[in-house]
Amino acid sequence: MNGHYPLLLRGLVVSQPFGDFFVAPISARILLDVAYSDRLTAERRPDGSYHVGGSQRPLAERRLKEIGQFISSPTASFPNSIILAANYRADDGLIEEQEELKWGLAIDENGPTATLTIPTNAKLAPIIDGQHRLFGFSYAAQEALDMSLLCAVFFDLPKPYQAFLFATINANQRAVK
Repeated sequence: MNGHYPLLLRGLVVSQPFGDFFVAPISARILLDVAYSDRLTAERRPDGSYHVGGSQRPLAERRLKEIGQFISSPTASFPNSIILAANYRADDGLIEEQEELKWGLAIDENGPTATLTIPTNAKLAPIIDGQHRLFGFSYAAQEALDMSLLCAVFFDLPKPYQAFLFATINANQRAVK
């Protein structure tokens, strides 16, 4: 574990019909520590059926390099959020049970402000949307890792809802003409 943790971040709780989520800036350096891509997998079972897991497309290295160049440029800007689902383990995709590892949220008494606690650098935040933006930092100048990225964090969002949110966001994007 490195010296960044536990990390306390101030932000806002946003309430929408799909559910409540927390928004705040988090540095790319921290996100690369704690977030992961939950890639779509299909495993064939002995009975011939399939177990399907994850929701993310494979990373496209060419796209990551292009984004890395953009990140290193003086015009780099990402005003849209990286969407995360807190408290899911990378190794098995299950919700984290150990309280000392779980991300926490303390909502202030008088309003939408709150404090997010990230206790360790354990990879407990699958990326619902924004994996290429985040992993593009692997191809950027080192000083770019301190760039803040707007993040929207859902807590304990079940896997089917993570996949639904990803599919909905990506199915409704339109090219600028």
